Amino acid sequence: MSAVVEQSRARPDGTTTPIFEARDVHVHFESRGRRGKRKLVRALDGVDLVWNRGEVLGIVGESGCGKSTIGRALLGLQPPTSGEISFEGTPLAQTDLRDLRRRVQMVFQDPYQSLSPRQTVGSLVQEPLAIHEIGTKGIERIQRGVNALEAAGLQPAERFWERYPHELSGGQRQRVVIASAMVLEPEGLVCDEPVSALDVSVRAQVLQVLMELKQTRDLALIFITHDIGLAWALCDRIVVMYLGRVVESGTTEEVIANPQHPYTRSLLSVVPTPFPRKDLKRVILEGELPDASRIPPGCRFHPRCPAVMQRCSSDDPRDLLHVPGEATHGAACWLIEDAAG
Repeated sequence: MSAVVEQSRARPDGTTTPIFEARDVHVHFESRGRRGKRKLVRALDGVDLVWNRGEVLGIVGESGCGKSTIGRALLGLQPPTSGEISFEGTPLAQTDLRDLRRRVQMVFQDPYQSLSPRQTVGSLVQEPLAIHEIGTKGIERIQRGVNALEAAGLQPAERFWERYPHELSGGQRQRVVIASAMVLEPEGLVCDEPVSALDVSVRAQVLQVLMELKQTRDLALIFITHDIGLAWALCDRIVVMYLGRVVESGTTEEVIANPQHPYTRSLLSVVPTPFPRKDLKRVILEGELPDASRIPPGCRFHPRCPAVMQRCSSDDPRDLLHVPGEATHGAACWLIEDAAG
């Protein structure tokens, strides 16, 4: 990578421009409920997010919290209703999406749905090269495909080249998906629940492949997951989402050692560990995530919160997440303000 490009990514204060930066991003959908009545679903409702170069970022939360939507929005697969997303300091609306999607790839949850059943593994792994017109036809693209498959753990690549997705195990299919992404030599991967559809016995192997690629190629990674234990093990920084909002964010060490939001504490309290923490009592949340078309007023977690206070049902604590000064750890919770005051 040229020095000119590196300099263009540096800010005046010497810091590096993030890969992606999201500011007050909203994604709303219209849907029809019973009797054909229209309702507005707020999948994202004012999300701020920064993903730094070389960073492993975990986005954690229950199904329906908006974590997959933010991943799709970053890559321009889901246009925001409002707010701004920038790629290397340039608004997404002014960015060449073709170039963006070459440099940042997405790995989806279900490898079988990600792969065309009519194409061989060799064809699948070369297809991104043809789409982006990288390399010459024939031997160069074949060699790139072979290298990508072997880097993803499918060795020797010749054993898999002429096979079809239905002839592979779930773990092997996900490795083909990873190889198809890595054949473009991207700078980042957005991994949306990359192992949740796999057997427990192969999850660790696929995760190991991703982390080895991160180390050898200086990849930036986003892990979108409902499992905060997985984020704990793999990520440099954790963002916890609930009902379309970020409720806590910080370095992994800060969030795990000192979880400030009751929702984060509840997620951590049920993570299996040989050394249970005395300060984290097991919390089983009652009820389900509210409907994103009927978000409660005040703190949106208050109907399920074990530490709910009177003001939680009326006052929105969103602005508490943005801690002034040099602090890297923040949470949108009135308990923090009461403790500080």
